[in-house]
Parts: sequence; structure tokens; C-alpha cells
Amino acid sequence: MGRASIVSKPLGAGLVTCLMASCGAEVPALVFPSTPNPVQLGVARTHKGDGWSIGMEGTICLDKPGSVEVTGVSLVRPHGVRVIGFGLRPNQNWKQTAPPGTSEFLGEVRTPLRRMGYTGRTVDAVCNLKTAAGYELAVRLLKTTSNEAGAAAWKVSYVSNQGSRGTLMIPFALKLCRERSADAKSCRRSPL
Repeated sequence: MGRASIVSKPLGAGLVTCLMASCGAEVPALVFPSTPNPVQLGVARTHKGDGWSIGMEGTICLDKPGSVEVTGVSLVRPHGVRVIGFGLRPNQNWKQTAPPGTSEFLGEVRTPLRRMGYTGRTVDAVCNLKTAAGYELAVRLLKTTSNEAGAAAWKVSYVSNQGSRGTLMIPFALKLCRERSADAKSCRRSPL
């Protein structure tokens, strides 16, 4: 067998990268079809040492039948913030698992992920806009600076049920600022 090459292909708003030797037509890829444009979120009143749970405000799903296990989430170009946990829960418009009255997507809260039902690691739903099939990914972040913090995007690593590894880039910029309101001009600026 020759050397494996790496291929990247745009799918929806995300970018999927996998080894060519393991990316056959039958292997599912993780995709983020929820938004055609990058998302930017500003979170106000953040301080060094704060823990935040942030939902990506969209759904991840598969491009074909199968399953993948999310093995890690990292931030792209982070400054002053790091990922200390992550989890999945079904899109609440697809499978209601949270108490009635819970919002469709998480947004940003101080509550730990497990307490809100973000305990999964497996994605087994094929994307379907009519049924909203898929899972919301959320990360638990720790602010490590007293200054503004942020990241340009999220990088999700996964392995398929057939053993193929891949990554999905989610264009979700994040800024943790000290202002009293996320509407403050400095909190809305690009994080990088």
C-alpha cells in the first residue's frame, strides 16, 4: 500500500479532512450544514478563571449512514481560553431530551455541560433538513486571562465506526470580553 494522502473537501459551512486511504464512499463524514456563514459570538462579563459552556448554535450530522465518535474539540487560534470539556445532545427540534421550555440551542451559560444533558460523544444521524436530525456540540471553556479572550473557529476530531479518522472545521468565532454587554462595540469586533 502506498502513502496515504490527505484530502479536504467543503461540505456545508464546514471543512472535512480525512486520509485518502480511509475515505471510501461508504465511510460517513461529519458535517456542519446549519449555517452558510461563519458565526461570531460575544460573551460579556467574563473574568479570569470563569468556566463557560458554549453551544455552537447549529447541528452536526453525517453525510451518509453510519456513526462517528467525536474524540476531541480544539479551538483555532485561541488566546486566553482553553477547552476543558465537550459533549453532544440531540438537536431539540429532532429529539426532545431536555425539560420542556429549554431553548433549541444552548447559547452561552455558566452551567456545566453534563447538567444540561451534553453527555454524548456519538453522531449517528444523517443530515435531514426536514427532520432537523443531528446533534448540537457544546464545549466547556476556561478563561485563562484577565484580558479579552477568544478563538477563530472550532476543530472537531472524530473516528468513524470503520476506524477512519477525520476533522471538521466549524466557522464559529468566539470572544469573551469584560464589558457589561455583549452588544458593546469592542465585544462585537472580530476576536482576532
